[in-house]
Amino acid sequence: PPDLPGQCSMTLIAWPLARAALATPYAQQQPLELRSVRLSYEAVACYERVELTVDLSATYGNPFDPEDVALDARVTQPDGQTVTVPGFLDRPFQRVLTNGQEKVTPSGDPVWRVRFAPAQPGGYTAVVALRDRTGQRESKPVRFAAKPGNDPGFVRLSSRDRRYFAFDNGQAYFPIGENVCWGGRRGTRDFDDWLPALGRAGGNYARFWLSPCWFTFALERPG
Repeated sequence: PPDLPGQCSMTLIAWPLARAALATPYAQQQPLELRSVRLSYEAVACYERVELTVDLSATYGNPFDPEDVALDARVTQPDGQTVTVPGFLDRPFQRVLTNGQEKVTPSGDPVWRVRFAPAQPGGYTAVVALRDRTGQRESKPVRFAAKPGNDPGFVRLSSRDRRYFAFDNGQAYFPIGENVCWGGRRGTRDFDDWLPALGRAGGNYARFWLSPCWFTFALERPG
């Protein structure tokens, strides 16, 4: 969120919608093919985001069901360990406020992506695997590197005392915030006001509820 001092953490909680309602607009029936993998950056600082944009085709009814179709990246880290990062279908949207009421509309075509934040300095290799009910395909390796940065890292249970939280660099993290349940007619525009105000009051944490119909259907319903 903008204007929140220091590091901020957010928790998103959502109740699943019916699979059929999500599946229909994005259903695809094409030969299984993994055409290309494009890196957003070949070098970043530790904990900065690297994004893989994947051009693919497959056969599926619901791209949000990993039993129907799955895109994963196997990332080999500088220490030799491999982690699997799930991909997702991304649809860009734009927010428009008309007569005090927010409308969310699609602003581009759906794109498959994988996002990863390297925690160790050094070289990384990623292989993207695509699977649907007809088979599996893998990409050629793509490589990127990470250098030391100033980001304290992710928030986890403290290794010194599991009653508390800490960043990866050992810095203590004490969450100060609240449940941010739902807005009014201005939709997510209300958060543009509320979150900076929370930050100015010293807040560094917010938990979002995505269950109410106005929010869930505004963000999850395909356009």
